[in-house]
Amino acid sequence: SNDSSCMQFLFPDAFLNDNFVISRADVLVYVKLNKKAMRRKRKKKIVIKVSTMDIKKDKRKVVTRLKFRPKRTTHYRVALPISVLRKLRRKKEKVLAVCIRCKKCNRKVDIALLRGNTKYLRRKTKNKNKRKMQNDSPAQRSLSKDRPILVYRIISKQRNKRHIDDQNPASGHCTRNSSAPSCCASQSYISFRKMGLHRYILYPRGFNFSQCIGSCSVNTQFLSETMTSSQKSCQAASFEPLQIFVVFRREVGFITLRKGLVHRCECS
Repeated sequence: SNDSSCMQFLFPDAFLNDNFVISRADVLVYVKLNKKAMRRKRKKKIVIKVSTMDIKKDKRKVVTRLKFRPKRTTHYRVALPISVLRKLRRKKEKVLAVCIRCKKCNRKVDIALLRGNTKYLRRKTKNKNKRKMQNDSPAQRSLSKDRPILVYRIISKQRNKRHIDDQNPASGHCTRNSSAPSCCASQSYISFRKMGLHRYILYPRGFNFSQCIGSCSVNTQFLSETMTSSQKSCQAASFEPLQIFVVFRREVGFITLRKGLVHRCECS
């Protein structure tokens, strides 16, 4: 489509896998306020509308909208209905085509689109060079660094084996009812809000990781006084890196934890 407000998002192969399901999907839209709009005590409300688009029939349908008063220049989250994702899976399609419109946006408050913002599309100039740039097709313009971003969460339908491992300490996972656990792998949740990073990291709100905890001490009650136990520490014996997709205010990136997913711990 030649409309810069319309774009396509590609889901991974796991989207069509029956063992996985996308629990939620959001579109992050960048809203920019100029200095006059920032100085206003009572900001005006705007409405961001997200429509799905049938490329073959060229039909659009509004599926969600967000009405709010933007307080600052940043990304704002627009939640997509689960029904849209389910319909896409029934059709065995991985490409989601959407169009994003802003109602009551003006020169003071505007949103960033795929290539430029709405002000760029409405710009009128008498300069021939600028007029030529304005008449260029959207495909000839470079992508905007503040273009909308699709973020989603994929979870597995398979049965969680954590409650089975909790009853089997030999599996290497910590038991639930254990005040002083031996060397085992424990799962934890890190919240960016509690760390004070929620103003800089827009997505996700936190992440789960696993680490080795517990002691490696042995009972020396029945050992002779001449024997001493070697000092051992609880370390990860089997692990894999954890890569987290992070959306900052003006860019996206990855955070990698080398031992973020620990499968087995041992004393060494």
